[in-house]
Amino acid sequence: MAYILRTDLNNPLGVTEIELPEKYQKTIFDYFNRTVSYPGSIQRASWFTGTVFPSEIMPTHLKFIKGINMYDFLGLQGGGVLVSERFKEAIESIEPSKHQFFPVEIDSDSDATLPGRFYIFNVVGQIEAIIEEKSNLNATGREYVKGWIYEKKVGPWKCAVDSSIVSNRACWIDRRYGHCWFVSDRLADLIRRQNLTGCDLDEYCEEI
Repeated sequence: MAYILRTDLNNPLGVTEIELPEKYQKTIFDYFNRTVSYPGSIQRASWFTGTVFPSEIMPTHLKFIKGINMYDFLGLQGGGVLVSERFKEAIESIEPSKHQFFPVEIDSDSDATLPGRFYIFNVVGQIEAIIEEKSNLNATGREYVKGWIYEKKVGPWKCAVDSSIVSNRACWIDRRYGHCWFVSDRLADLIRRQNLTGCDLDEYCEEI
């Protein structure tokens, strides 16, 4: 089994907002604009292209805006995702030294407690693992462009992935459905067993 990993927007612990500083938003956006997602592609880099990011464009400090609780997985205001040490360890236990974790400090003017170490997280690498005939997805542009993509068809979510391709991975980006992160059943199981907060795993993908 596999899942699409998103930020849980209905987390019962309440709303927490942390901001990527504006100067770094511009630095990162400029990098995306001048960088292709992978060699030979015309697609520009983004948070969801699996591109390796240079550490010098990443912030060392983030700004705590509001909230009470910290999460293990949290979308940042201005782009990117913040993860806890526990989330990092879960990834590394399955797929060590593959993905990027940029350590950051979180600056707060409130009395909120910000325990532990936190990182800006980047999933590295792209694969093509979707099994089209087992998925409710439509191939868009395949007849015309090399960089064609899948789009969700009308109706319920249904997606299947090739287990031989996703084997031994913690998370990945699919080149043909690249606006999200996929996670393996092994990582999803760790997220649930360790009660890692802030994660939405509602979109199930069958591994075949």
